[in-house]
Amino acid sequence: ILVQAVKQCKRSHVPVVTAHDSVAEMLRVLRAPDRLTSWKAATKLVLDPEAKQSLTSHLGGTKPKEIFVLSGGEKGLAKDEEAALKANDFAPVSLGPNVLRAVTASVAALAALSLFRADVLR
Repeated sequence: ILVQAVKQCKRSHVPVVTAHDSVAEMLRVLRAPDRLTSWKAATKLVLDPEAKQSLTSHLGGTKPKEIFVLSGGEKGLAKDEEAALKANDFAPVSLGPNVLRAVTASVAALAALSLFRADVLR
């Protein structure tokens, strides 16, 4: 579905979408030696409906080269997961005043991030 969507939108880059069993496993995968360079330089965000800063205001006019966005499940993240993400430089960001379902939040985040593509910001 993702490849078909990329072709339909005439984009050349297929985003990487992954699912993990836990935040700890995700962090272990992302900190692997073969990913470490991009991991350190990447903008890391976690969707949080209670965050004080919105996704768009956090990014401002920047054009991140690589970005990781975590969207939690319907019940949100546990305190230890939030602490692990904070310790790994994930910034909490909101998508606005409304609380969205997990699947809707993911789509809304991708739509918001599309505004930060290099060919959109000139």
